[in-house]
Amino acid sequence: MAASRKPCPYGADDLRAAIVKAGSLDTFAFSITTSPNTVRRWCREMGVETRVGNLGRPAQECPFTSGEDLLAALNDAGSLAELATKRGHDPRTIRRWMRDLGVELPGGRRKSEGGEILGRMEAAELEAVIAAVGPEVLGRVLELTPEWIRAECKRRQISTSPAVSPRAQMLAKRVREMEKREAALAELREEMRRAVDEAAAEPPPKLTIRTPKPKHERRPTDVICHVSDWQYGEAVHSDTPGGHYSPEVFEEERLPRYLEAVEALIQNTAELGPIARVWIAQGGDAVEGLDVFPGSSAYHQTEGYDAGTQVVKFARVWSSAVARIATTAKAVGAEAWVVSVVGNHGYPYGKKSGALPPSLNFDYLAYELIAGHLEAMPNAGNVDFYDRVARRAVYFETVGGLVAMTHGQEDRGGGIVGVPITTGYRNSMSARLSLSTGSEPIDPILELKGHYHRPMTLTIAADRITAWNGAWIGANNLSVGRGGASSPSQNVHVVHEEHGVIATHRVRLSGRVEAPVEVIR
Repeated sequence: MAASRKPCPYGADDLRAAIVKAGSLDTFAFSITTSPNTVRRWCREMGVETRVGNLGRPAQECPFTSGEDLLAALNDAGSLAELATKRGHDPRTIRRWMRDLGVELPGGRRKSEGGEILGRMEAAELEAVIAAVGPEVLGRVLELTPEWIRAECKRRQISTSPAVSPRAQMLAKRVREMEKREAALAELREEMRRAVDEAAAEPPPKLTIRTPKPKHERRPTDVICHVSDWQYGEAVHSDTPGGHYSPEVFEEERLPRYLEAVEALIQNTAELGPIARVWIAQGGDAVEGLDVFPGSSAYHQTEGYDAGTQVVKFARVWSSAVARIATTAKAVGAEAWVVSVVGNHGYPYGKKSGALPPSLNFDYLAYELIAGHLEAMPNAGNVDFYDRVARRAVYFETVGGLVAMTHGQEDRGGGIVGVPITTGYRNSMSARLSLSTGSEPIDPILELKGHYHRPMTLTIAADRITAWNGAWIGANNLSVGRGGASSPSQNVHVVHEEHGVIATHRVRLSGRVEAPVEVIR
């Protein structure tokens, strides 16, 4: 036996006034825990006018005199939703103007966030969601009408009938309980609003959910971008097994790829915790130089770039790259610092030149030009210099401890092809730094080295990590017969305030390099 219809407890004027106060017919229905269809029946019985949207709101007059004007405005705005936002109207108002003026837009998938989500769902995913919650609940979540959901299911041949599995019944029951709870909360809000109106008091404050504080405070980190062995000016021709390098390859291929990866690493690290500083540790061999060793010109053809031209061109290109890294660091609330050492390719005539001070190295001149370019930029390129003077060995303080850096050619030893292992204090970086500075022996948590073009990390002397950097070049004529060549890469280290070095990222500057090992008979 069907239940009797619920009578209307309001008069015609009171019903209209209550709906206007609520803002819409649906909101009024939810506030009194009644179906919107029941309220619409009351309105029909009592002659109360209803319309889509807020009851009693006057219809917006169309400001366009012809369909051509409205269509031109739609084209300028780019979409119906953009035109509605621009003019401060509801999209339905724009659609009413289009119907009145006879304007039609090409059909297609609904361009809303809910429509885009529905379009990206696979058929199996949509079928599972429909079976679990039904088209009505899914429509409310995506802010789409149930008819729209059913039409999409019909197009994909998906049944919208409720599933009979126990899990689906359980989920449907939970949805009904949540709907009842939402109706009860709406009724409670209405009662509170009535009490406030009667007492002429201020409205109650909005209830907010406090996010619990994390149990452990996120500690700061430093990001160290170790860059070395650019050897700008060297040319490795494509006939070399696995290798091809030139100033053009550096500028147009490998440098953009490096900057994109470093920016992503800085941003990802900032999401895990605050970054105090981003270090740009310039490790030497910035340019190819001049006759580093006898016969080097036969292997390293410089395409007409003499040492001076290499320095000038490299300083212009690399200063822009440093400023870009510093801008990314500033965007995440970190400072950018530069620290530098010179390499061995910058000394003209190599070992034949004898013992020369760092200031006579082409790397030194390149670093000075880079600093001059940065100073001429706005805010000095957002960069500070930890120590502007480039030396053979330096150390600097990070949030997790001391970090030392040399170019790496000073190391000698064996054990791994192409990478020396330094174990004794006599040959260690700590000894060289203490002798050069006159200070007590230091104990860095990380030693940065390059020179060997072989990325590798070893733990030496208790917890001290020694990390050899890769190079920008890859395979060349000299790498054949020496175990092949590593793919072009550079290291990025993350140092934690409490835990020291917590990550070492290898930024690959090109695809995999196939450089076969030559068998020497």
